[in-house]
Amino acid sequence: MSRKIVVIGANSAGVEAAIMARKTDRDAEITVVTDESVPTYSRCGLPFVLSGKIPSFEKLIVYPLPLYRIMKFDLRKETRATGIDTEGRAVEVETKAGEHESLEYDALVIATGARPFRPPSGPRSRASTRRACSPSTPSRMARA
Repeated sequence: MSRKIVVIGANSAGVEAAIMARKTDRDAEITVVTDESVPTYSRCGLPFVLSGKIPSFEKLIVYPLPLYRIMKFDLRKETRATGIDTEGRAVEVETKAGEHESLEYDALVIATGARPFRPPSGPRSRASTRRACSPSTPSRMARA
């Protein structure tokens, strides 16, 4: 029976962990879970897309979707990990459509990164403070 590996988070750390797991165990069932619609893109490049210095968001994608198929990863986009049962070795997930599933694991990697910090209110109004942290941010900011 092959090992089941679940990776929560599909940006640099999560995908690199999945790639290393594949190199270590060619037969493992590797599931990568991300709540975003596009996995593994350069977040630090978002301001450059917004300013027009980089022509499109697609230029920020680090690992194109074919990589996930080649590496035989089960990529779960727009799926949020909602709970971890460490005793039962399972991750509870919910899709964007509201479907729930339990993913069993032998090994679990949590690579969710950090959340942006909004400084306390001060001389700047809340309306002038923006954060760029998702693929849809540049288009939303341009409309604002």
